[in-house]
Amino acid sequence: MMNDRAAALGCQNTHFNNCNGLPDEQHYVSAYDMALIAREAFKNEAFRIICGTKSYTIPVTNKHTDEETPLHNHHQMLYPLRTRQYLYEYCLGGKTGYTSVANYTLVTYAEKDGITLICVVLDSPASGNYDDTRALFDFCFDNFKKVNVAQNETSYVQKDQGSEAILGSYEPFVALDGSSSIILPITAEFEDVDSQINYGNQNEDILGSIEYTYAGRLVGSADLTVTDVAADTFDFHEQEDTQKEAAGDSEINYDGNGQHGGTGSKKVFWIEPKMIAAGLLGIGTLGLIIFAVWKFVDNFYKIKRKLHLNGKEKSPYRTIKQNKMFRKKGRKWF
Repeated sequence: MMNDRAAALGCQNTHFNNCNGLPDEQHYVSAYDMALIAREAFKNEAFRIICGTKSYTIPVTNKHTDEETPLHNHHQMLYPLRTRQYLYEYCLGGKTGYTSVANYTLVTYAEKDGITLICVVLDSPASGNYDDTRALFDFCFDNFKKVNVAQNETSYVQKDQGSEAILGSYEPFVALDGSSSIILPITAEFEDVDSQINYGNQNEDILGSIEYTYAGRLVGSADLTVTDVAADTFDFHEQEDTQKEAAGDSEINYDGNGQHGGTGSKKVFWIEPKMIAAGLLGIGTLGLIIFAVWKFVDNFYKIKRKLHLNGKEKSPYRTIKQNKMFRKKGRKWF
């Protein structure tokens, strides 16, 4: 069962031949596989509480009737069992190990700035497992960052149209999981990652997941989920209600071909002619206003000149006008 579970987690260099970890020729594991196992174990709340408890006192039992039994965590990055030298402020717990064949081993969980890391050190000399674990943690925390997907993704989300939304307020029908994040080098930006949608999820509330890669490596994913938003409906007037208002309780029914029937129950919808007339009148009025403005702009300088000339004082002398009849003969009429 242990081997089957390890294979299901993706372990490829692991074989358990006993359940206690003592040396056996057919019992082995790699550091990467142990990290996969440790990651799965950390999902269990009871395990997280136990491995992260610094000390615990067992009360008096039928086996220890005289005194309580104190217990202390042996992981020295979490609890100073023998020295405070290896205490690490970001440590969440873990598990120590030692056999004469395997030497010192250490699995440790740590969290900083929203990033939770798992470090596995195998076949280490005494105390070297703590020094190597701290060095690996510090390198990762100093050189990588956690980036929220929903706050940065723009390619796979519906844009809020605000006041331009049809039929009132706008809410998207598809949303990104707000808790999803990816891990990037401290010098990289979200725009530097590549992404593709995977539709292999069988959950009916999840349309698919976006997988993100950076430099050819998977750095995280985010689920595309269906929201609870329902489309707004438009309240049409039913012809049945309109006919009842006009002719009492009589109804107009239609058969399957859309013809007037007798006592059928199919209902039809209609828009009142008054609404159509009002709309056409509004469009006509708007057209007249636009035409009047256009004519005014087109004749603006003519109107301005005429107003200017009308404002001038009239000359006391008679105006000389040309007579069209005598223009060809070169004569003028005063």
